[in-house]
Amino acid sequence: MKKKRILAILLTVCLALTPVMGLNAAALDGANASNAREGAKEAEVSDVPEIPGENGIMTVSGGDPRNSITEDFSSVTDKWGFAGDLAGSLSIADKDGNKYLKVQGSKLATKTATKTLEGVPANLGSAEVSFTLINNGLTSDSASARAGLSLMNGPVEVVSVYMSDGRASGNNSSNTPVYYSVQGGEITKICNADKAPAEIAVSISLDFAAHKATITINGGNEVTADLSPSAASVTELMLNMNGGKGTGKTYDPNIGIDNFSMTYSESGAVEQKPFVKELKVLEDREATKADYDKGFAGVHPTSVTAVLSDDKELELQIDDSSWKSDKTLDPANIGTYQWTADVKLPADGSITNPLDVKAVYTMKYLSDFEKTDIDYLIMPAPQTATRQQYEGGLYQHPKTVAAKLINGSVIQAAINQETWSCPEFDPAKRGAYQWTDRKSVV
Repeated sequence: MKKKRILAILLTVCLALTPVMGLNAAALDGANASNAREGAKEAEVSDVPEIPGENGIMTVSGGDPRNSITEDFSSVTDKWGFAGDLAGSLSIADKDGNKYLKVQGSKLATKTATKTLEGVPANLGSAEVSFTLINNGLTSDSASARAGLSLMNGPVEVVSVYMSDGRASGNNSSNTPVYYSVQGGEITKICNADKAPAEIAVSISLDFAAHKATITINGGNEVTADLSPSAASVTELMLNMNGGKGTGKTYDPNIGIDNFSMTYSESGAVEQKPFVKELKVLEDREATKADYDKGFAGVHPTSVTAVLSDDKELELQIDDSSWKSDKTLDPANIGTYQWTADVKLPADGSITNPLDVKAVYTMKYLSDFEKTDIDYLIMPAPQTATRQQYEGGLYQHPKTVAAKLINGSVIQAAINQETWSCPEFDPAKRGAYQWTDRKSVV
C-alpha cells in the first residue's frame, strides 16, 4: 500500500514596534561541502644548442639515444609555463643571489599547477630526473600537508615526492618528513630531512620497461617503487599541494623547486597498453521500495562507455556486485543517492584501469510514495496584521501553500484552517510567534 507523507507548516508571527503584528509564514522544507644546489649550479652543458623556452632558456641536448631538459631558473621571469589554480601563487624568487621557482600563499590545500614538457616522446625506455625542493616553511592543520612535485604521464602519476610540515622537537634538526607516491599506491614516508630553512636534493631513476623507480633523497636515503604499467613517459610536471588529507583550514607553504634536470632515452621503450581515461556519464535513474526489496535488480546500469587513453571508445560491463552508495540508504524515505561501481576489463589484459575510474550514476529513491505525492512545502510570502485585525476576525492564516511534488511539478495545496496552533501567542504583546499546522494540506 502506498503511503502519504505527513507534512507541517510553521508560521512565524512578529508584532511590530507599532501596533501592527507581522505574520511570517514558513513551511518545512524537506529538501533541507641545501644539498644539491652548488653542484648543479656549477655543472655546465657544452656543445649543445640553446632553445628559447616559454620563459627564459631551456637547454636541450640532442642526439640519439639520450636527450635532456635542464632549468636553473636564472633566466626565467615568471612561472616557467605552469598553469592551473596554483599558478597565481608562483613566482621567481631570489635567495642569496640564487633564483628558484617559489610557491607561497595561504590555504593552498588541493591546489595544483601543471607544466607540459614539450617534445618528450610518449614512450620512453628510461629517464633520470633530479631537482631540489626548497623548504622555507610549511604549515598545515594537524601536520597534514604533503606538498611537492609530481612527474606525470598525462593523467597517470609516475612518481611524486612531497615534503610535510615538520614540527620542532627539542634540538631535533631532522624533522621535515619526505614522502613519495606512485599511481595507485599509498603516500609513503622515505625519511626525515632538515627542518626549514633547508634544501632537499631529489633524484629519481625511472625504468619504464621494468616498471621500476628508484628515489634517492639527499644522496643517501633510497627507496624502490613499482611504477604503474600505464606510466610510459614523463610528459608533464605538476606542482602538487594535493598530497595530504587534512581539512585545508591551514595550509601555508613557502617552498620552491630549483635545479630541475631530466635526461631520457627511448631505447628499450615498450609501447604501453591503452588505459581507461574516463567513463561517460550515466543517466539518472528512479527506484522504489519494491526495487529496494529486490536489491535494485534491473535498476543499476549494466554497462558504460569508456574513453581510452588513445581516445577510442569501448563499451565495458559493470561489476554488479560492486555497487556502493555514497550514504546509507533509508528504505522508508525519499532520498537522492550517488552510486559507484567497478568496471570489468577485457580478459585478455589489453586494457588497464590505473586511474581506478568507476561508473557513477544518481538514483532518485521514491520509497513507497507516488510521484504525485508532495516532496516538500515552499515558504509562503511574509504577511502583516494588527491586533485589531486579528481580534476583529479580519486576519486569516494563509489558505494555500506551494508544494513541490515528487515528480518535480509545483502545485498550490489547500491548508486546513482548523488546525493552526501557537500556544504562546498573545495578541496583546508585540513579538514573534510561530504557528504550526501539522495537518496542513487537505
